[in-house]
Amino acid sequence: MEVDEQTQREHQFVERVGLFWESYGGNRMAGRVLGWLLVCETPTQSITAIAEGVLASKASISTATRYLEMVGLIERVAVRGERAAYYRMIEGGWSRMFEAKQVALRLFRELAEEGLAVLDGEPAGRRERLQELHDLYECLEAEMPKIIANWRASRGESS
Repeated sequence: MEVDEQTQREHQFVERVGLFWESYGGNRMAGRVLGWLLVCETPTQSITAIAEGVLASKASISTATRYLEMVGLIERVAVRGERAAYYRMIEGGWSRMFEAKQVALRLFRELAEEGLAVLDGEPAGRRERLQELHDLYECLEAEMPKIIANWRASRGESS
């Protein structure tokens, strides 16, 4: 079976997204599924179609889609007259994912504050690693809502 050049390029992209996702701590198959849902012709895909698109088993696709649903990037949808599970990207999923990360920013900043309290009175050199962590996360915590609001405004969305 010969694959046309466009299909080859799409498969290469899917693989690159999988590798990228994995290199930042994610599951490679989840990244491949995400890559497929970003470039597939029909935005709503069955597990079978995704499996064919990423050249993987339905079982691995099922695990990957559950993960991507959990992080809020895709959703399961019903297709009238079909019993199979269908998935698509969630509109606004990327910004919602970053909003969820704001909680982690706050929690890690608070943890750094706890560490600084533990080292209260210790030499500045011993505290500087924690201070840098604290200051960065404090800045990110303050700026992330503005970044998301600006991005949404640039798209004509409301906050």
